[in-house]
Amino acid sequence: MLHPNHPEKYILGIECDGAMYHSLPSAKERDVYRQKFLETNGWKITRI
Repeated sequence: MLHPNHPEKYILGIECDGAMYHSLPSAKERDVYRQKFLETNGWKITRI
């Protein structure tokens, strides 16, 4: 979802990973690297 006042920025991203993804041994490591990558590109990540 784009920010209404700053259309070059996003305000929301949703990750949809299924049970098979999370059952992989390397899933947690990939989640950490993905979050770090997104944060270095200006994303604010909140996990729920």
